[in-house]
Order: sequence, then C-alpha cells, then structure tokens
Amino acid sequence: MAQADGTILIDTEIDADGMKAGSKEVEAAVRRMASSVDDLGTKAKAALNKQVDSFVKLNSEFATQKKKVDDLKKKVAEYGSQKIPTLSLIHISEPTRH
Repeated sequence: MAQADGTILIDTEIDADGMKAGSKEVEAAVRRMASSVDDLGTKAKAALNKQVDSFVKLNSEFATQKKKVDDLKKKVAEYGSQKIPTLSLIHISEPTRH
C-alpha cells in the first residue's frame, strides 16, 4: 500500500454511449463535465480552506490557554516562596513560671 502524500487524484470518464461523435450533445456533455470538475475543485478548495481556518483558530486558542497556564504556574511558584507571618505561640507552649 502506498504512503499518503497529500495528492488528490480525480479520475473521470465520459460515458459516450448513445452519442454521435461530433454532435452538439457530445460538446454539451464535455462542457458539463468540465463545469462539474471545476465546481468540484472549487468545493474541495473551500473545504480545505475551512479546515485551515479551524486549525489556525484552535492553534491560537491553544497558545492563549498555554500562556494562562504558564502565568498560573509562575503565581503558584511565587506563593510557594512567600513567608506568611504568624503569631508566636512560644508563650503557650512554655510552662508558666511563678
């Protein structure tokens, strides 16, 4: 099995059964086929553009969330190194001397 390389192949055939060579019907059929292929290419391009736009949006949202997470990590690190002043409880734990 061949490896995917991103190539899109469109195989087309003209069904000429019942048509006379050189007739207006053959010409019209060829024109319709060309129009269909062109429309298919346009639709495929539009679909790919939508996928690219979605990927760009998701990538941007990911970058925004990553920045938020990094900022939160910095804040947590700052809180971890802070000294919080507390009341001395030495007088409670020492026996009373009279």
